[in-house]
Amino acid sequence: TAAMMLGGMGWAVGEGGLMMGTADGGQIWRLKAAGQTDVNLLGVEFLSRFTGYIIGENGALFYTDDMGANWVRQYNDCHEADNDLFDILALANLNSVWTVDSTGKVCKSVTSSNGEPWITQYSV
Repeated sequence: TAAMMLGGMGWAVGEGGLMMGTADGGQIWRLKAAGQTDVNLLGVEFLSRFTGYIIGENGALFYTDDMGANWVRQYNDCHEADNDLFDILALANLNSVWTVDSTGKVCKSVTSSNGEPWITQYSV
């Protein structure tokens, strides 16, 4: 999965914790330092040029507020830790981010709080 922003910046994520960034519209991709996680990462979304989120298996959730230079692991108390997060939507005009897990549960975070706390929006 990949997310591209204005100015040619972008991020791609994938199997085994793969995190890659580009600053030139995808001409050159650089690997993010290994060790963040070894789970499969399933989505990346940016709310702004600076603020982004990565989601993945087993509740993996990462947050950045510095254009991806540093990714911080977050522990989302809305989703169960063993549920995969498989979709994410960030809307700058609403200052909010939503995640969906493998059970269909939808959680929301207001980004003015640096992505925490997460609250249940919908549960099956």
